[in-house]
Amino acid sequence: MEDGNVFEKEEKAFISKMKKNPWMTATIIVGVICIILIILVMRSPATASGVSSTNAGKIVANLYKTVYSIDITVESVKEISGMYAVNVSYQGQNKGVTFISLDGKLVGGMESIAEIEAYSKQQQGSQTQQQTPVEIPKTAKPNSELYIFSYCPAGTAALYSFAQTAKAIGNVADMQVKFFSNMHGEHEKQQNMMQECIQNLSKDKFWDYAIKYVETVYPACGGLTPAAAIDCNKNQSITLMKSLGINSDNILNCVTQKGAGFYEQEQSDANALALQYSPSVVVNGVYDGQADRTPEGLKTLICSAFTTAPSQCSQQLQTTSTASTGSCGA
Repeated sequence: MEDGNVFEKEEKAFISKMKKNPWMTATIIVGVICIILIILVMRSPATASGVSSTNAGKIVANLYKTVYSIDITVESVKEISGMYAVNVSYQGQNKGVTFISLDGKLVGGMESIAEIEAYSKQQQGSQTQQQTPVEIPKTAKPNSELYIFSYCPAGTAALYSFAQTAKAIGNVADMQVKFFSNMHGEHEKQQNMMQECIQNLSKDKFWDYAIKYVETVYPACGGLTPAAAIDCNKNQSITLMKSLGINSDNILNCVTQKGAGFYEQEQSDANALALQYSPSVVVNGVYDGQADRTPEGLKTLICSAFTTAPSQCSQQLQTTSTASTGSCGA
């Protein structure tokens, strides 16, 4: 009876986290998780074919690695009422419990390891298709768009490079950052809309904001709990805006009045291009899945789309970045 109470508490806590935490909600339908867990666990009691607690932890770690490109740390694995409760953390921050049945076939509400593997292969297949070389049309003034989620690790790295490139050639090319998911939480949606509004109201200061955002706001707020991250993101962003001479009151009013409209439009733009990953680089309306995300690589890509490349394209920019590979899936 004691174990049942423990499981009930863990289950309630898990559901509560799912409602707030996009780590889980990205793949879990909250309304059916508990029913699926209970039914499948009852049908699959621990047998000789079950997995050990150590392997259960490895399965969960592999799930996040293969499907989400996230390296999590397994803090502990406990058997609770006929299933394993795997407590995980990411970048030093506890992310709660992922449940796995004793036979290793059910992870955190996803149907089965086989389906997870199939999903992973499907993603890999999509990425392979997107690696096909593309031909970007040339124009007098190329248009380049970077599609990201503002709290995606690879997305923020690409933003950092894109901003540096924009400071070098942004006066001769049209460059814009667009946001099309907040899979990491409401603080990400908040930041997405803030950056959209800054680009609309203070474009001349946006690239400095983007660089400083990656250096200060993102590392300060990215690993916090959803509730704490919202306040952190807002307060840190306001401080940053003020330091750059951006009117934070105007930006916050824009977020309230126009942010949702900007965000919906950019999500629609991403859908029209069938984009799935953060970051995605689009030049003159063409998505390039092989884009080199370093400042120099992005400059070279954009400059290749000029009918006649201007002198700014001769500048040599940084050839390395913090994360030139990897992605977050929409």
